Amino acid sequence: MHVSKTSIPRNSTMRQSNVVAAVLMVASALVLLFASVMNMAWSAETTDSAATSQQTLGGRMTSQQGKNPGGLIPCSSASSPTAQKKATPGVLGSDHDVVFYNCSGSYSLDVTQADAKCMIDAGDSHFTVPVGTAYKMRLSDNNVGDNCSNRQKNVLWYVRPSGGYNSNVAWRHGQNGGAKTTMFDVSTQGVPGAPWAAVCDGMRCLNYWVTETSEIPLDRISFQ
Repeated sequence: MHVSKTSIPRNSTMRQSNVVAAVLMVASALVLLFASVMNMAWSAETTDSAATSQQTLGGRMTSQQGKNPGGLIPCSSASSPTAQKKATPGVLGSDHDVVFYNCSGSYSLDVTQADAKCMIDAGDSHFTVPVGTAYKMRLSDNNVGDNCSNRQKNVLWYVRPSGGYNSNVAWRHGQNGGAKTTMFDVSTQGVPGAPWAAVCDGMRCLNYWVTETSEIPLDRISFQ
């Protein structure tokens, strides 16, 4: 008895192979597309994270520094005024260059701003002045509004030396809301680590009011 065998056409086998190959190609393309999308998402997240970190750092710097951040300067520059122009008498809203002079001091100074009144820019909130250096910053007082117009302006710092005696240093401007007068008011003086002298616009002003005439006066307090 003769049994016939059914054969699979060669063309059908080739079509099946082509279909399988096409499916594999589509799957491969989908995998590559997914990987590309994930990579783009990761890159965007990394960029946003970096930007956020930078903004956070910037915020921290802003909280610690004034609008015109100060910095250490050579001792030879600590006595040089910024400008020589004359100021208009009786005008309290003005800028001042304040210098913490530790060029002949005994200890490194750790300075923290404790209070400020009627100031647009009270300077840096915290800084360190090593022995043999000076720290200079720009202060801008505020003479606008009922609470500050023709009122005294003040900035108070706590000074903690690495040795010796602690002291509180207050920069004051506008005695009784009057003329353009300035002074440094200190709690301790004449001992190691504490102030021993102050000069405002070229005049001695340690616990003593003086009248300034320069457009941007240089107010310097020296530590022992």
